[in-house]
Amino acid sequence: MKRIICRLVTILILLAPAPLAAQTSEPRYVVFIHTGPRPADDPAIRQIAGILVKSGFVVRAPDNDSDLIGGPGIDYFSDDALPAAKRLADLLNGLLPKFQIEGVTIKPLSPRKQSVKNPAMHLGVWLFTAPAPQISPPAARR
Repeated sequence: MKRIICRLVTILILLAPAPLAAQTSEPRYVVFIHTGPRPADDPAIRQIAGILVKSGFVVRAPDNDSDLIGGPGIDYFSDDALPAAKRLADLLNGLLPKFQIEGVTIKPLSPRKQSVKNPAMHLGVWLFTAPAPQISPPAARR
């Protein structure tokens, strides 16, 4: 009986929530990195994602989508997320110029509120401007 009680106490201790002092005061935002014309598995992108994780963000696997309308920026979806979006923009604006990333235009990132219905704790990072598409003239008619 004593052994059962000891096991129950051990299980309760393991399942108990962490003390408040050990929890972070800021919520953890989920960051979605969109790399535009660069491959999502680019070593520089992986390094940037690692720095964001070390800075307290949860980073999802990057993709190579581009924001063809709005260009580079930090999308947020709730007024409460603006401070985190600003912190993320400041962090990335300090980081990006240090990387030698070929084939992209690096522009300063700024937070921009989106009206799309996404979770309040999600932030979209659109890193680069995609190059303008090449448009061929129409073929001449005979």
